[in-house]
Parts: sequence; C-alpha cells; structure tokens
Amino acid sequence: YLPPREMLSLYEGFQALYEKREVAFDETYYLLAKALGAPVLRGARHDEIKALIAPLEKATNSKVVKENERFYLKDASGKGIIEAHLVAEGFRKIGSLMHLITNGELSKNSILFWDEPESNLNPRLIKLVATLLRQLAASGVQIFIATHDFLLTHYLSLFQEYEEDPNVELCFFSLTNDDKRGTLVEAGETLAEINHNSILDEFAEYHDTEQRYFNQTLAE
Repeated sequence: YLPPREMLSLYEGFQALYEKREVAFDETYYLLAKALGAPVLRGARHDEIKALIAPLEKATNSKVVKENERFYLKDASGKGIIEAHLVAEGFRKIGSLMHLITNGELSKNSILFWDEPESNLNPRLIKLVATLLRQLAASGVQIFIATHDFLLTHYLSLFQEYEEDPNVELCFFSLTNDDKRGTLVEAGETLAEINHNSILDEFAEYHDTEQRYFNQTLAE
C-alpha cells in the first residue's frame, strides 16, 4: 500500500520507532517501511526489472540506493548522490516504486494499493506513471488506485480505448452519494462508460466559467 505521503525520506529508524512508541502513522506506513527494507534481487528477473525501471531512471536522472539504512538518489553519472529527504516529494514517490520493483516486493501475483498517485507529483510525470501502471499490470501485478486526477484517469482510459496492451484488463469505478440510496457505484472499462464523473464535470464547469468571462469581455 502506497499512502499519499511517501516513506523513502522517513525510512531510517521508522520500523523500530513504530514498534516501540506511539506515533501518528497507521500500520500501512510500517508495512511499507518493511517492504522497502528488503534487499535488491539478483538473478533471472534482472532484465524484466531493468525494462520496468529504465524509463523511471531516465525521467528522474537517478537511481535509488540504500546505504546504512538510509535512502539516497544517485544521479545517472554516479558522481552525485542526494539524501532522499532533500529530493522533491514526487521523485521520492517514484523512487519508492523503483526500489519496490528492484527488490521484488512488486512482482507477479502481488497487489499494489496506491492512494492518490498524483499527490505532489510533477504533471510531466503523470503519463510515465500511467504507463508504468499498465506495465506492472501486464507483468501480473494487480493494482488498485484512488485518484482525483484528470490526466491520470484520462491517460489510463485512452490506453484502454485504443488497446495499448490488450492483455491488460482495466476497470474504472465512480462512487457518488445519493441521499435516498446511499453510495452508488458505477463501473466501466473506459471513462466514457461512467455517467457520473466529478473530475470531468468540474473541468466542464471551468470551461463554462472561462467562456462566460470571455463573452463578458466581448460585450463590453
């Protein structure tokens, strides 16, 4: 489970702290810290792992390394190394994914729950994340994400509509509240099959507002 707040910068000493003290973090952070603590895999899966993380390393221009129970991001040249807590939070999120892939915690038949992948993420990385999610799904990882992001949902829907990878099964769920019937659930393979889409509704409202302002300037 990947919560909205990243763990890479909090990792050092977190497990011991959680086990001995009352802290303002739920168990999901502790479990994520344990998953990040597993050493990097060797052997047969190397090429498969390299194919998954290569685009991430290129986008961040770095590799994730763990030394003395602390995470660092090392630049592609290998000359510069920066402590995780000094790196942008979006890069730390990507770094966590990279490490979970290289240490085998994210592999065939595993399950990934990711809450708000877009949180603190550079918009330029959204398409990359959408592509990675499909690649992980194609490799046998079952993925559940909760998101309110226009770009992420629409990239995933676009890939599905044009069968970017026909072996990947995808389903969107929309939850809406009804005063009489409670929570209503809609499901569809693409966003076009969802009638109640608050993300799209709000963007339509923005467009209408902009149009009204534009029309007002013409009338003056």
